[in-house]
Amino acid sequence: MKNIFNQMNVIITTKGGDEVRGGLFIRNNSGKKEIGIMVLWFEDLGNGKRRKRYSELIHFDFNLLFDESIEEKLRPLLNYGNLIVEDDIRKIAAYIMINWGSLNKIVDEYKMSFVDMCKILLANKDGEIDFDGKTYITIKTYRFDEIARNFGWLPVHLKKTLNLNGMLYRNSSRYDYHRRKDEPRVICIDKELLEGEINDAEV
Repeated sequence: MKNIFNQMNVIITTKGGDEVRGGLFIRNNSGKKEIGIMVLWFEDLGNGKRRKRYSELIHFDFNLLFDESIEEKLRPLLNYGNLIVEDDIRKIAAYIMINWGSLNKIVDEYKMSFVDMCKILLANKDGEIDFDGKTYITIKTYRFDEIARNFGWLPVHLKKTLNLNGMLYRNSSRYDYHRRKDEPRVICIDKELLEGEINDAEV
């Protein structure tokens, strides 16, 4: 995430110290243009220690740039950082609409590594559930698919990779799971194996 973040233009730094950057992404296979936005913030770990955190890549079609709903497209940014507020959303939207022509152009050949995807999935869990003495994080299937696409993965390929690593709890031939028909389908990922994949890569 650091590499792609560093290629972007600084849009604003919030009062909470969150840095918001943006870029003009061009799909290398189709030429399609998208605006991409990311946030960098520092998580306080205590004892004077901090850790850099990067948001997922939030992007939207270039053709929607001057749409009245641009602020709505940016609202997911409120879920990141230490202090991103509605006024920041308005400032980011205004910056993009005025300065889109000077945004750095980034050819989108990006696909996040599996280990880094594990970190993103863990950070974006909707909840946890226990089966057979194991704890699984849960992510609603539609959200999982969005996250996978945001980081260059086909959702089914990421599900297959997780499954090959023995990380998924699922219903029969499907990659997702639900207990009752009135519940949304979720991706269930073994928390211990997910954290193990992350920790092994950091040794």
